[in-house]
Amino acid sequence: MKDPLGSRTSSPFAFPSLALPLLALPLWGLATACTSGEDLIDVEPPTIQPEPDSVLDRAAALGFGQFVALAKASTHRALLESDTAVTVFAPSDAAFAMLPAGELLGLFEPGALAELDAFVGYHITTGELDTAALSGIDQVAMLGMDDAFVDSLGTQLIINDARIVSSDDGGDNGWLHGVDTVLERPLPVIETLERRGFETLAELIQLSGLSGSIQGGALTLLAPTDAAFDALPAGELDDLRDPAMQAALQDRLELHLVGGASTGTTLVDAESSLNLGGSFLFWNRDVDGVPTANGTAFESVNIRCTDGVIHVIGSVFAELPTVGEQMMAQGLMTLGSLAFAGGLEADFGTLSPLTVFGPSDLALELGLAPGVIDALVVPANLPRLQTFLRAHMVTAPIGYRSLVPGTMWTALSGDTIDVTELSGETTLNGSVGLAVRDVYASNGVLHVIDGVLDDGQ
Repeated sequence: MKDPLGSRTSSPFAFPSLALPLLALPLWGLATACTSGEDLIDVEPPTIQPEPDSVLDRAAALGFGQFVALAKASTHRALLESDTAVTVFAPSDAAFAMLPAGELLGLFEPGALAELDAFVGYHITTGELDTAALSGIDQVAMLGMDDAFVDSLGTQLIINDARIVSSDDGGDNGWLHGVDTVLERPLPVIETLERRGFETLAELIQLSGLSGSIQGGALTLLAPTDAAFDALPAGELDDLRDPAMQAALQDRLELHLVGGASTGTTLVDAESSLNLGGSFLFWNRDVDGVPTANGTAFESVNIRCTDGVIHVIGSVFAELPTVGEQMMAQGLMTLGSLAFAGGLEADFGTLSPLTVFGPSDLALELGLAPGVIDALVVPANLPRLQTFLRAHMVTAPIGYRSLVPGTMWTALSGDTIDVTELSGETTLNGSVGLAVRDVYASNGVLHVIDGVLDDGQ
């Protein structure tokens, strides 16, 4: 029988052509057609909670392998992997490589657990300290019982003498900071010098008889390197070792010692201090932000000791000339002659502290009216000459940093010296410029000026 439509023979497997549009519908169309909005269920995909990422995990991930191995072998592991907030200063593997041979392996010995705990603990503090928080403090209490200094070199944060070279890596329980030097627990100054290779300085301190004084109190030591001693003129180091020169050796070493344990920033903030020899050290920073003492930059800072702090320098200090001697060295011959004529020559060498604003020869020639210099040296005019000289002298240690426009200083004559500014340059009394700044002296500082602060009349 033919299909009624005349198309094909009827079969139980033949679908009507009207079903084709339904098959073309996408699945979502079918679902929409068959399900009402009230029947839909909004099912969220299951969430997988990440494993806690502790500070110790972060240290391992960032490649602080030696520190992680030590920390896991210590009893501090539980703390570092707990919920307690901590801050960790992790030395790089390169920093560990600088330790004396065998020292690192010795920390893993079965009987060295107490030493290991102390070592690891001196790199950990409780609480969360990111760089912003560290920038606002000067010490931090470590788990190793001893505090560590927090300071800065330019824009770089340091902890003791270690630079923080990577910072603010966070774990779930605190912060991780990478440092370029192992933080060594404080030892006595002499032991620290020997451990860190200051063989010549340690030897000279013993020969001088100062070791007891150094170990008996809190001091700041500016420590010349062995290379600095080797660079002394021929025979000078041998003279310092001569038992007959012990008093001179003591005097020389005392130039490098300051009372109190002070960080680099503390010294710079003080601007000047007396060393144990009684002469001045002027503190500043160089263009890179590194602290300086009398213009000598520190090679390393803030090596903490049980009885003080060590800053490393690359030269051996000698006693500085006096202000009067520096005047002659700077060519201030006319001023020197006037000081001699006025009977004040000794004052330029003995008054301490003393700052002299010394007019150059040309400044005296151009700044004083004709005939004034000749008149000042007439014996009858001695009081006037002394007043003129004292108008350029201040009994205070005034480095250039202290000459802030808007401030004033009182000269020995009783006159006021106003610190002013002209065309962006610091001046005195409105127009007198500083031709040479910060000529350091044992009893103070000299600034060479291009004018006079008194008319001499």
